[in-house]
Amino acid sequence: MVRMRAGTLLISLPVVLFLMAGCGAEDETDGLAWGGTTPHLTVKGSLKSKLELDGTYEMENIDLRLQGADASDLTKFSCEREWDVPLVDTKPDYAHGKMVEIKLVLPQVTVGSETRSLEIEFKRHDFQKDKVGSIVKIVPRIDGTDPAADSMWFEWEWVYPNEAEYEQSASAGQFTLNEFTGKVDETGLIIPGNTGTVGGVLNARWSPTENLEVSFTAKCGENDD
Repeated sequence: MVRMRAGTLLISLPVVLFLMAGCGAEDETDGLAWGGTTPHLTVKGSLKSKLELDGTYEMENIDLRLQGADASDLTKFSCEREWDVPLVDTKPDYAHGKMVEIKLVLPQVTVGSETRSLEIEFKRHDFQKDKVGSIVKIVPRIDGTDPAADSMWFEWEWVYPNEAEYEQSASAGQFTLNEFTGKVDETGLIIPGNTGTVGGVLNARWSPTENLEVSFTAKCGENDD
């Protein structure tokens, strides 16, 4: 999305997500390593995000692995980029615009007998200014106050078959940017849709028993608009 501020439904074969009952993720001292430049997604950890019939959430262990042709198929796995561009005399001022979000999108994820959709959101940070190898801190989301330049919000969002949503911001962690490609267009800011890639490795924590490690490289689809 290019968000201007003043003063299709995706169909795909399901991605399989393996979930196991449990109270927490295994302790991995060395952490998850980045999987490299080939498109992929690996997620390990635990979240209290299993929706029960009474509307409450229970803990679920998450082990998500997407690779090969499925990881390169934009209808199954893609990144969406968003920019914030101010208006000056009703015209976009691209020179003072900035990237504000990268989102990983999986329209269909099979979890046991149900199909969910998943969005993994890296919010309120200008990744376009970062060098490869940059480390971005995850901080708690405080609406109305943007994170510092070296920080971001990180959110995990499930949408369940009944259209209920789980969307929670992590409270701590960090992200290492390992890949960012794409050439800007004539605006000098926007990278055209369906071009470029983003990749990196992340650890995020919601509570003492809720944490995720994420490694990915994603081809970018249409910009979020």
